[in-house]
Amino acid sequence: MFLEETEEDENAEAYLELPSSEKDVYAKRMMKLLGAVSMVKKMELSSGFLEVLSQAPDLLDCQPPRLCDLQYLFLEMWYTRGCLRAIAYLCKISPHITFLSLTCKESNLVDVGDDWEAGLSFPGMLSHLKYVQIEVVEGCDAELKLLRFLLKNAENLKEVALFFCSSVGSPDGDRQIEQFKDKLRAVVPTASSSIQLVFET
Repeated sequence: MFLEETEEDENAEAYLELPSSEKDVYAKRMMKLLGAVSMVKKMELSSGFLEVLSQAPDLLDCQPPRLCDLQYLFLEMWYTRGCLRAIAYLCKISPHITFLSLTCKESNLVDVGDDWEAGLSFPGMLSHLKYVQIEVVEGCDAELKLLRFLLKNAENLKEVALFFCSSVGSPDGDRQIEQFKDKLRAVVPTASSSIQLVFET
């Protein structure tokens, strides 16, 4: 299943500036939509969908839809607090996901904070996740926080492939990649004992 907005000028700021009443209406519709497609095995969602989903007022309190058949999840994302929370939420309600692909569409936004995953993480939640692929990696703190979440919750993870964006090919960019690799290896605990980190430029 493929759900994506078609508007060319979709950006994070447009969603962040919506009135609260509109955010609530759209978010509730997204929750209903997820409930209606609970039998899909493969799903692709846009960054706008994730941002709107994250605004659901009862994201943690309601009886969530379960995507029990979902195995392959492809997400376009922004590095906003909302998108990261929506990704964690989708992982939480998809107990059999084996492959997660993330493509960043916009970064260098506001800091996501250290508590962005509060209430969305529990032991064994990503027990089937084996492969993670992240494209257009820039080496920012939000990417590190997302990777930390995935690595500490996916006990059977085999491979994480990071594809750095082309703009990091400069000497400064190469230094930034090396610093990111060092940070990742130093501060990120892994639940899986046999994980392979692949870095591509």
